[in-house]
Amino acid sequence: MLLTLFYGFGTLVFSYSTTFYAHLPAAFFSFLSFVLVMHIKRDDPQRKKSLALFSGFSAATAVLIEPTTVLMLGCIVVYLISFREGRRCVLFFLLGCIPPGVLQGFYNTVCFGGPLLSSYQYANDAVMFKVNGRLFGLPHPKTFIQLLFLPYRGLFVSSPVFLMALPGTVLFFSKKNWRTEADICTTISIIVVIFIASSYAWHGGSAIGPRYLLPTFPFAFFLTIFALRKYPKTFKALGCLSVLINLSISLVGNEVPQNVKNPLGDFILKNIAAGRVSVNPVPFSNFENYPIDTLSEISKWTPNFSAFNLGEVVFPHSLASMLPLICFWIIWWGLLWKRILKQE
Repeated sequence: MLLTLFYGFGTLVFSYSTTFYAHLPAAFFSFLSFVLVMHIKRDDPQRKKSLALFSGFSAATAVLIEPTTVLMLGCIVVYLISFREGRRCVLFFLLGCIPPGVLQGFYNTVCFGGPLLSSYQYANDAVMFKVNGRLFGLPHPKTFIQLLFLPYRGLFVSSPVFLMALPGTVLFFSKKNWRTEADICTTISIIVVIFIASSYAWHGGSAIGPRYLLPTFPFAFFLTIFALRKYPKTFKALGCLSVLINLSISLVGNEVPQNVKNPLGDFILKNIAAGRVSVNPVPFSNFENYPIDTLSEISKWTPNFSAFNLGEVVFPHSLASMLPLICFWIIWWGLLWKRILKQE
């Protein structure tokens, strides 16, 4: 229960669940594929073929939504063939990949002229970051530090609870019957970080944190499981801090201009201190009147209801708008605690 709450409300999953980005649907289908393979390995063998079929469909759907998840698909195939039951139904996994693959090929053909062509080959230079015409290069060590530790896009800054993945990974590898799963989740986490660090657009443009890492969040957070048991107080403290940070981000907004070097301190917390919520660049309905280069100038942003929380129906553009959410959380937790006491 705590792991679910800290993942859902203590990471960037919270705010990006409220905005129209592809990262989280891709993360969902990719991790679903992984979980289904775990069931093939550990649970009812009678359903292994249908589970493999659906796992392949889920993994390929993730790629259809966000191309970077092809890295996860490859790792999941390796996981599937790492045990005997998986090797027997790998064909069904591949069959499940066909429908999303056909849809992807059809889309590419209609839009770009061929099944193997993609939008990245026709990227708009005004919004895509290239060096010598290329989107990728060798990753710089500083980029890894910025992606993980520094205020600009640091994962551990916006979601401190992910720090528990460090001791959690060690504990995970100490469990012999979970070592393969630890291998897969660790490998996925590392290769995605390296892949994103290799991109000249690693920062994600107008973002509050490393949004391109979101598809790997479930795999990385999975590595924290045993850390909660071993270090419950530290985990809970970091988890609660992460919930406060990401509640603030969700209240203000995760569209932060690229030139803001400390999005959490210089944008989110400043707006919270000033009592401002739902800060949006421009009204979506009037977007065509705003050249893309003006979006980095916060002084030109206009108050609007392009994004808002339901509490603003009663308390418009006010911190008091979070009261309905807080009341819901208190009531929900009270009912849950009452149920736990009855079970005991």
